[in-house]
Amino acid sequence: MTDEPVVDELITLRRANPTSPEVLEQAVAMDRATLLEMLAADAEAADAAGAADTGGSAADSAASRYRYVGAMAVAAAALTVIALIGAGRSRVARESVDPADSDASVVSVPAEDNEAARPQVSVAVPDRTDDAVADDGRHGRESTGPESSGVQSEGQDRTGDAGQPATDPPMSTASSPEVDPTPVEFQPSPVPETALLDPATDLLAVHFDHSHLDDGHAAAAARELATWYGLTPHVVSGTAPADITFPVHSFETVMTRIWGDAWLDARSDRSRAVSETAARWLATIDGGGRVWVAEGGVSDFTAEVVRRIIEERPAVDTVSAIRVVQHIDRNEMATGPDNLQLVLANTSYIRIDDGNGQNDTAGLNQPSTTLVDLATTGRHADGWAVAFEHLPAERLDFSDTVAVLHILGVTTDEVLNPTDFANRFMG
Repeated sequence: MTDEPVVDELITLRRANPTSPEVLEQAVAMDRATLLEMLAADAEAADAAGAADTGGSAADSAASRYRYVGAMAVAAAALTVIALIGAGRSRVARESVDPADSDASVVSVPAEDNEAARPQVSVAVPDRTDDAVADDGRHGRESTGPESSGVQSEGQDRTGDAGQPATDPPMSTASSPEVDPTPVEFQPSPVPETALLDPATDLLAVHFDHSHLDDGHAAAAARELATWYGLTPHVVSGTAPADITFPVHSFETVMTRIWGDAWLDARSDRSRAVSETAARWLATIDGGGRVWVAEGGVSDFTAEVVRRIIEERPAVDTVSAIRVVQHIDRNEMATGPDNLQLVLANTSYIRIDDGNGQNDTAGLNQPSTTLVDLATTGRHADGWAVAFEHLPAERLDFSDTVAVLHILGVTTDEVLNPTDFANRFMG
């Protein structure tokens, strides 16, 4: 084994950056774990190749590996020397940086655990081009969500102090790995002051009849909103009555992937769904709150719950306590006439514009590569994946979500289309 590959890498680095010692310094300060993994992988590959060519023994292979790793350690030391040579040239440029300048983004390398603190190495990070910002829907926002690691993704803004170059050489990159063990916890955003719902006392109820395949998309979008605002909604699926004339699509898998066990199946166990829903609504009302129903389909189930509450607690003022938000006349026409009349007479019924049209509601039934990218890599990727199996991502449609947005006070000034939704709630 020789150190020729290492020499080639050094030559390539210097040719690519003949006047940029900062880049070499950044290489010296790179994540030690990454470099060690590279060393191990390259050494194993070299051993395998050497054994195959020479028919050598396992002992010969191990000896080759030690020689190779030693050569790489020498190369790492060479990188350190080169970085120090360039540090003098980079000092003037760094001292001229105004720490208050928003374009001066740097990365600070923390001290090794269980060692005396070392001088920090501040490495300049080149600004991204306008094209890169346009291609990255997450630029400038924190990674969020209970399932997220909390570690900033590549391409996100990184900020720090524009400090002086280290006066002592940084530790060799061939030493033990350095790990930041502290992930950033997701913090829900406060519900907007413009919201109709009071998160301290009110209950958000989200209903889906699954008469259309787009209900899977709407369920996933509602989950994103609930996570973003830290809400625990009451979710019911299969709200169409058993004798409905239109088909009801399978929804068990998609709802379980999106909501876990925090939803009720009104299709397979209607009695339990009505009973538990009425109990939770009454608990909210007894606590001085209101129930806000985002009606994603027909209102037959809502009518059954309201009827149960009236029977059990006739003194409850359901008109004041229960607000139903519907966005489409098709759902009204498909609701049983008696049930629709009961809801209209015994709740505060709010009819907003059709979420499928061009009007004062967001147009959430159009393609968006930004949303699909964030959906398939974000907090609720498993749920979105199943929703996209039911209805392909190319036919993106979560128009029922306009009812939830209305309740939360999110207007078209903030969310006008799926890309706006993704950038606002899924980053």
